[in-house]
Amino acid sequence: MYRNKKNISSRSLRLLKSVLPPSDSEDSETEDETELSLNRKSNAPNITVIDDYDYSTHSSSPPSGASELENYLNDIDDMPMFDELGTDINNYINLPSTSYNDTLAEASISNPILDLPNVESNIIDNPINLSIIENILDLSSPNNLPSVNLHSDSDLSIVQRKSARLAQMTYVEPNSVSSAYVQSVEPPPSTFTNKTKKIIRQKMTFKWTKQFKFPVDLPPFKYSSIPQNISTPYEYFKMFLKDDILELITKHTNIYSSQKLGKSLETTVEEIKHYIGIELLMGIVAMPAYTDYWSADLRYSQIADTMALKRYQMLRRYIHFVDNKTIDTSDRFYKVKPILEGIRENCLSIEQGKLFSIDEMMIPYKGTKAGSRRQYIRNKPKKWGFKFFVRAGIDGFVYDFFPYAGETTFSTESFSEYEETFFGLGQKVVLQLCKTISDKPLTAVYFDNWFTSLELVTYLRKEFGILSLGTIQQNRLRGCDIINDKDLLKKGKGSYEMRCDIKKKIAVVKWADNKCVTLVSSFVPVNEQTSSVRRYDKNMKAKIPINCPTIIKEYNSKMGGVDLADMLVSLYRTGLKSHRWYLAVFSQLLDISVNNAWLLYRRELQELNNDLNVKHMPLKQFRTSIAKTLINQRKPGRPIKELLSNTRIQKLPRLRPTDDICLDNEDHLPKKIKKGRCMLCPKVQTVYCCTKCNLRLCTLNERNCFYTYHKQK
Repeated sequence: MYRNKKNISSRSLRLLKSVLPPSDSEDSETEDETELSLNRKSNAPNITVIDDYDYSTHSSSPPSGASELENYLNDIDDMPMFDELGTDINNYINLPSTSYNDTLAEASISNPILDLPNVESNIIDNPINLSIIENILDLSSPNNLPSVNLHSDSDLSIVQRKSARLAQMTYVEPNSVSSAYVQSVEPPPSTFTNKTKKIIRQKMTFKWTKQFKFPVDLPPFKYSSIPQNISTPYEYFKMFLKDDILELITKHTNIYSSQKLGKSLETTVEEIKHYIGIELLMGIVAMPAYTDYWSADLRYSQIADTMALKRYQMLRRYIHFVDNKTIDTSDRFYKVKPILEGIRENCLSIEQGKLFSIDEMMIPYKGTKAGSRRQYIRNKPKKWGFKFFVRAGIDGFVYDFFPYAGETTFSTESFSEYEETFFGLGQKVVLQLCKTISDKPLTAVYFDNWFTSLELVTYLRKEFGILSLGTIQQNRLRGCDIINDKDLLKKGKGSYEMRCDIKKKIAVVKWADNKCVTLVSSFVPVNEQTSSVRRYDKNMKAKIPINCPTIIKEYNSKMGGVDLADMLVSLYRTGLKSHRWYLAVFSQLLDISVNNAWLLYRRELQELNNDLNVKHMPLKQFRTSIAKTLINQRKPGRPIKELLSNTRIQKLPRLRPTDDICLDNEDHLPKKIKKGRCMLCPKVQTVYCCTKCNLRLCTLNERNCFYTYHKQK
């Protein structure tokens, strides 16, 4: 829309100058040129010319004061506006007197000048918020207006009113009216992603006192199942890696190889057992590269004679656990989910004890193929890898576990409204692992400060009868008025302080060691000092005994179950290294199965002999026995060649001794053996060999390979 084909600011400037007295201007020539230019713009019909304006209604002379100037500017502000063809705009758009919807509908139907397109009714029914337009355009701000040389503050207010009026009017570009004439300027709805959404957890209130009145003595526990005899290592191992799991691996390996190669590997359950046996044996006999077990220099016959290298590489490349065409990608560990769930269920089927620890377990993996599944934990021996949450017995037996998968960790689990309100990720991990405990009452669970909260300790005892003990962070004490660390350290090492909530049956203890340690418990008595520990004293320059509360001893002796399981895995870790991240998880599951089998064997051996000091098989021997059984297993009457997967047995190359042996000129004597090919001239056969080098070397009239071999390099 135009005002005499000029923009708003230019016209306002000319109007302001036209009403000023000529005596106020320093340059009369410029003023005369301005008046002439205004007269030239009066060709359009019905346009009011500034020179023809009637001043008689206000005064007999042009205005001189600021108040009179403001009155004239008000009149100018109410002057009519015209479009490109000279038609008064107020004839077809009169926003102050009619609503926007009626005006737009009337303009689009009856006015041929605008020639507006048909606008959908649902858009017309939604009026445009003019205040939002004004805020978006920000025309009322003088900083956003074109530069105008104003003469008073009243001029500024008039320009602001003009800007507000312009914001309320519809701008029509000449000859370019499009369907975007009517637009919705409502602000977009606010979107909250998981990253910006903040869940506010509720907190319990506690009433603290110094009295401890709720100790619980855990009764001695005995396993109900007493074995009649001790099984073999392989039979214990089969309790965790059952035949149905092996059949599943065989099935999906053949499917995956068919999808990739166009033909199946046609592997069998027996061959998969050989492969797993080789992997377990490689964890005991470590070499720099897996090809070294088949190499001429470092050949390891127990592995090389079981399977040819090429067949092993094929199985290693195409071993698989799911069908890629029927997978659920919502689970981030879908590649190994069937094996993970199968071994987990087998671990849960074993009779459980009454003392457990809950902690994190890292599966080493530094590759980038796993994406965000790979985690980093600074204080772990293996800092990069997959994080698993594990519940283990105090002897290191792994009962339950599940992987950390970010936002989808608990996608298949459900929690009550109370649990969602008061518990975060760490507390939900404890709840999930405690739900699979077979006999919950009078069971003790130990965890560290990442999992611990006062609400969790209270809830476990009240809801499930599970007693718990763990360290706790200072920001989770919920207003507990226990002594601060600085004052407690001034009292000296061994000093401690306690606070209890009798109603919720929870106790908080802070003990001064080299640093202050804060623990929370729902059952351990803390008002008795039955033990002491030795710590180094700087003044005496020697270790001295200091008091240690019972709760500290209880935590230190029972908390390390998961760490013990992790240590047993690291002793003879299966070296299944690959770019495919799920093979690292599979190797960890194999190691957990072997270690659980060994711990179950020890448990039953002790129960059967009623002697804790009975001699048992070491873990290395136990693992070796399982590997050899897997390697040597075959069906009755099956030919030995089928064990090698229908591949040719590789012939061993004749190894040449080192030069230090061949050229030392000591004890190299010929002896007569079975006829065979010469070392230097393969086309000739001879019956002589060197007693020291153990190589056939011919002695003929035309050449003497025996002499040549021991003299040349």
